[in-house]
Amino acid sequence: MRSYFILITALIFCCSALAQQDPQYTQYIYNMSTVNAAYVKDQPGLISAGLLYRQQWQGIEGAPETANAFVNFPVKNKVELSTNYVRDQIGDAIKVTNDFAYITQVSSLFKLAYGLKVGFNNFRINALGSDVADDPVFSQKYPNPPLL
Repeated sequence: MRSYFILITALIFCCSALAQQDPQYTQYIYNMSTVNAAYVKDQPGLISAGLLYRQQWQGIEGAPETANAFVNFPVKNKVELSTNYVRDQIGDAIKVTNDFAYITQVSSLFKLAYGLKVGFNNFRINALGSDVADDPVFSQKYPNPPLL
């Protein structure tokens, strides 16, 4: 019994211990479905699409850049779908998601939406392209780097 508990605990920690950078959105209000799968407009017949681009530090080489293309569209009276494509330049991350949202009428004034997000993330980094070796702290000139 104990071995099953250890195995299940190890699987949970292996699955949740992913270290990837999520794209940074300072103006995510223009596309709420990137952070919330349950976001819906609840306006039948309204299809919304757009492109967003963000560069964090203008004019600095290698600065993080994020591009996002999306489309949100209603399928039925209570169902909306959306598709998001996100390309994050730092670390070369690509994220593609499809969202499903279902709307429930709670009362005459309030609605509640449930969301499900399905997709994949692809993250690559070129560690050989790093210039850490040029830093005096990490170079051969100082075999014992100073402690900070």
